[in-house]
Amino acid sequence: MLLAGVGLGFGILIVVRSLHPARPMLAAALQQLTEPRAAAVDRRVDGSRPLVALARALGLQRLINPSVTTDLRLLGRSPDAHLARCLLVGAISALIAPAIVGILVLGGITTAVELPVALLVALAIAGTLVPNLTIRSEAAKRRRSFNHSLSAFLDLVAVNLAAGRGIEGALD
Repeated sequence: MLLAGVGLGFGILIVVRSLHPARPMLAAALQQLTEPRAAAVDRRVDGSRPLVALARALGLQRLINPSVTTDLRLLGRSPDAHLARCLLVGAISALIAPAIVGILVLGGITTAVELPVALLVALAIAGTLVPNLTIRSEAAKRRRSFNHSLSAFLDLVAVNLAAGRGIEGALD
């Protein structure tokens, strides 16, 4: 019994440690900060071309409005990759409907034909829209982070100017 408790405790420790990764070394973090970044990263994979073509044929390019384009650019993602993601998430979400109907049938509950079809369409549409919502929230999070960093920098500049340093000294 004691051995089982030690094993369980060790397993919980491993899970907790894996959820909180170790902090990076200071030299590696500073090196990452000083490296120049590319303005826009195109993460298009050659295997996604058929998905992008199918998404465009279905008219999903209408999901990429100017605000989504701005958010994609801010996050360094390409519109083609976003279209492929919208198509895949919509297709995977649509697969939930047959699973739900199968569970209902196994439970002895019969449904009309309209319910599974309506559920499939609703889940496919909702799944197609989910990537836009995640893009919007990730971009808002990044904007908040930038605003916080900028305001902290400007506060430091104001403190340095109040301390009598010159403009060049305050900006350094």
